[in-house]
Amino acid sequence: MIRKSPIVLAVLLVAVFAGGAAAQGANGTLVGKVVDADGRAIAGARVLAAGSEDLSATTDDKGNFRIEASPGEYRLQFEADGYSSASLREAVVVTSGRETRLKHKVELAATDDQSVVRGSAFNMDGLSLSGVRVVVERIPDDTGTPISKFRAETRTDSMGIFAVRVPRGEGRYRLTATLDRHKPATVVVDVAGGEIVNAPALKLEPGSGS
Repeated sequence: MIRKSPIVLAVLLVAVFAGGAAAQGANGTLVGKVVDADGRAIAGARVLAAGSEDLSATTDDKGNFRIEASPGEYRLQFEADGYSSASLREAVVVTSGRETRLKHKVELAATDDQSVVRGSAFNMDGLSLSGVRVVVERIPDDTGTPISKFRAETRTDSMGIFAVRVPRGEGRYRLTATLDRHKPATVVVDVAGGEIVNAPALKLEPGSGS
């Protein structure tokens, strides 16, 4: 049996701890606060960060959120039940081992008649799929009444969940989900206005989809 000297062991331990510290410092932190028009905190607001990876977080009872992310640029979008969604015009840069705090509080305007369409995406084994691209488009209903165009796009979060705000009033919307190496999946939902609509699950089969 070969015995290592105390000096050699000390050097090895320093190397191990240094490597661990470097790994822990690889990510950065993005923090901010979401409030209403009166400056009051909005709890439960959903924060979506799209960049080198797609991340999400929910604000606490003080309206604060915190996202651990790999270094890079992220586009932020904010959603909350009863409020209009909002997004930052410019991307936010996350730096390795540092905290990036938004310069200003994010303000969401209250609304009573917009609707939220939310749902989830799964594979054929019932496992949730993250990063699925979901396009929401308004389509004519059975009455043939002329409609105003609407199209929105989002991606499912780490739990396969998505949510999109649609214009006020009644409407019919087609949801199309796409993911690499899967066939597209489509569902249609009707909204009456001022409600949260749970769309049927989007189930994606393996295939040659984009």
